[in-house]
Amino acid sequence: MHWRGHAPRVAKEIESKTRQLFEPLAKLEGMRLLKFESGLELRAGRDKGDAVREILREAGDGVPVTYVGDDLTDETAFAAVNEAKSPHLSVLMRREKRPTEADVWLKPPDQMRAFLRRWFEAGK
Repeated sequence: MHWRGHAPRVAKEIESKTRQLFEPLAKLEGMRLLKFESGLELRAGRDKGDAVREILREAGDGVPVTYVGDDLTDETAFAAVNEAKSPHLSVLMRREKRPTEADVWLKPPDQMRAFLRRWFEAGK
C-alpha cells in the first residue's frame, strides 16, 4: 500500500488503516510486513535479495551483475549482489543519501544518466 504524494494527514490515515488490516496477517506463518518509503508491503515468501541470489545461481559464476534500486525494500538485493563472487555493483539511486548496503549512491536523473552513458561506452 502506497501513500506517496498524499498530504501528511491523509498519509497517516492510510498507514493506520493499512496497519490495522495487514498486521494480523503478518503474524501468519510465512508472512511479513515491510515498511518502505511512503508505504507498507505485506509479503509472502521471498524478498528481492532471494530473487537476486536465484538469478545469480542460474547465471553461473563470472557473470557481471549490477542492481539499481531506490527504496528500503532494495536493501536485501544490494546485500545479495555484494555477496556475488563475480564482478558486481550495487547502486542506490535516489535524491537523498541514506545509510545503505549499496556500493554507490547516484542522484537522479543526471548522475544516473552519466552512469548509464559510461556503462554503455564501456561495453562497446
